[in-house]
Amino acid sequence: MGRAFFMIVVIAACNSGDFDPVSKLTSVRVLATIADEPFAKPGDTVTVEALAVDARADRTRAMHVYWLPWVCNNPRADLYYACFAQLGAQLAHLGELKQKGLPLPPDTPPALLCLGLASLGQTKDVTACLQEGSKFTINVPANAVTSHPIVEGAAAPYGLSIGFYIACTGGVRLLPVDPTNVSGQTLPLGCFDDSGAQLGPEDYVFGFTRVYAYDDITNNNPVIDRVTFDGKPIVPSQGVIVPRCTSKNESDCEHVVDVQVPDSSWELVAGNSDSDTATHHEEIWAAYFHTIDKTKSAGRILFDPSAGRVDGSANRFIAPSVAGNGVVWIVVHDNRDGAAWTSFPVYVQ
Repeated sequence: MGRAFFMIVVIAACNSGDFDPVSKLTSVRVLATIADEPFAKPGDTVTVEALAVDARADRTRAMHVYWLPWVCNNPRADLYYACFAQLGAQLAHLGELKQKGLPLPPDTPPALLCLGLASLGQTKDVTACLQEGSKFTINVPANAVTSHPIVEGAAAPYGLSIGFYIACTGGVRLLPVDPTNVSGQTLPLGCFDDSGAQLGPEDYVFGFTRVYAYDDITNNNPVIDRVTFDGKPIVPSQGVIVPRCTSKNESDCEHVVDVQVPDSSWELVAGNSDSDTATHHEEIWAAYFHTIDKTKSAGRILFDPSAGRVDGSANRFIAPSVAGNGVVWIVVHDNRDGAAWTSFPVYVQ
């Protein structure tokens, strides 16, 4: 549901006057996250990955992706920001135990203790306390489903685990969490430069990824068979070469780009009857991002939940008027947290 809403917002933003669409990358961005098990089972170990991109013009400070060494399980009302007060309380408790020389809870990760000590003000920079890299492991609790309140209208009982990351071009500091603030606007981590100044949204992204657990419901990530450009399959690592646009008519500079997903990725949705043709399959769509000029649309529907494969799902890449190099990313989503992505360079001559 959240990803479908995101797609609608992205498409609408393409028609927002003179502003760059959200599909145009000019800053640090995280385009998607993917789990090797979009729907896990209680007790599973799930690997999640964030697709982080640094599209800043000035990359003097390198971008790094860091994960909190902590997973939030079954937060209040499934709200991600309900995790922050939970984290703050746990870190303060660990820090106090360590400070007083009292025994720590069994199997306390050293990285989490590191954050606990930081929460007491013993250090400002907590970069070394975090796990660096695009991938992170979430251990789904064995009681993930049984410990989650029953949700009326849900297809089946479920559990929810949430992991948090920050893509940052500086050092990471722990921010104070106000347990009385339930707006979700107070983040636990901030990104700072060497002088201690907090960096703005061009230089960092704080985000999260959800992993749902079910006893019997499964879901696979969609599969990308190939990408075509002007009707021909491309080798993503090699990319494409296009001439720069010399026409005042934008349509003269369009190139057809499409992503092919097999029918097998259009999975049945558990809990729906065969007669319920409006909802018994997934919806699948492709989101487009680029660092050089633009695409006609930020998103394209590939499979409709009831009608199946959508004809005319191709997008249009519009070449810029000046020569240069860039990258196009295509992220394929289904509406049950499945995802896949690919990218290819574009050389404009």
